Amino acid sequence: MGLLGVALALTLSSCDNPFDTPTESGSPTSTDEPPVLSEPVALCVPNGNADGFVTVDTVATGTPGEIGTTLISMLVDAGALPAGVEMINLVVGDQLQLDMNAAFGQALNQTGSAGEYMIMGSVINTLLAFFDVEFMSITVEGEALITGHAIYDQPLTFYNDQRTVWDGPLELGDLPGTVAGLPDPQAIENLFRYLKGYWISDNGQFVDFRTRCAKPVISFGLWDSEYGRAGVMTGVEATGEFTVNATFLLRGRPASMETDAYPEESTVVKVDLTRFPLDPSITLVIAQLGDGQEFTYVRGGDTLDEAYDEAHQ
Repeated sequence: MGLLGVALALTLSSCDNPFDTPTESGSPTSTDEPPVLSEPVALCVPNGNADGFVTVDTVATGTPGEIGTTLISMLVDAGALPAGVEMINLVVGDQLQLDMNAAFGQALNQTGSAGEYMIMGSVINTLLAFFDVEFMSITVEGEALITGHAIYDQPLTFYNDQRTVWDGPLELGDLPGTVAGLPDPQAIENLFRYLKGYWISDNGQFVDFRTRCAKPVISFGLWDSEYGRAGVMTGVEATGEFTVNATFLLRGRPASMETDAYPEESTVVKVDLTRFPLDPSITLVIAQLGDGQEFTYVRGGDTLDEAYDEAHQ
């Protein structure tokens, strides 16, 4: 199941990161004067209801050895983290290893489970997106992070908005109204409520719709291969009662020994939902990546493993 690792590596970032260094900490150790760099960053912070996240687009400035500290300080300044929370060390690689000070652990233990979710999600989503990786671990002063609600001894990945986690899609009869309401944000959210999760095609392809930090994102993949693309939605419009054109900015990917290179590019995904009211299996048709080929998909599950098992049964 070689595709799983590649599919899990699909993230929101769409450019190479000059701050991607093997190890970084709050205090530069080099005697040479390091370069000062500026890089766009999307801070992921709690929304006003503390049941989801919003994105604050800003710029992080600093040297490669300072940027982790800068990101955490920016989250403190934005109110996502309490005052006094600081980063001790950050190791950047295929996964991030973040070590925080005692104030971070105290903040988690002094809040409820919902507050803990918001604090952890703000840190994890911001750093994973910035450094273009999918998993990270968090310790407090070098020790395992344990709170009254959880033991964080396993790799962590993106925290989804809790307000976009549903037991199932909306009633099918509501769909025309949702499509007609595009591009209103509530209509976009309802559309992704229909589409949330993995959809699979009998030709070996899959597509994943979800929301990260209040931004709709999409991933494409091909089972049992190294093919995969991911991107964030930049526009959406209704083209009919049950048809939608969604524009996605797909992240670029450099070539490696295992995978081909892809440039950053924009593509229109044409989603035909006319089978929703006609087919009890709830299928949809997608013209994928603007190449004119259309494929029929059925719902495969909420997770990659569920979809893989469904596609290979």
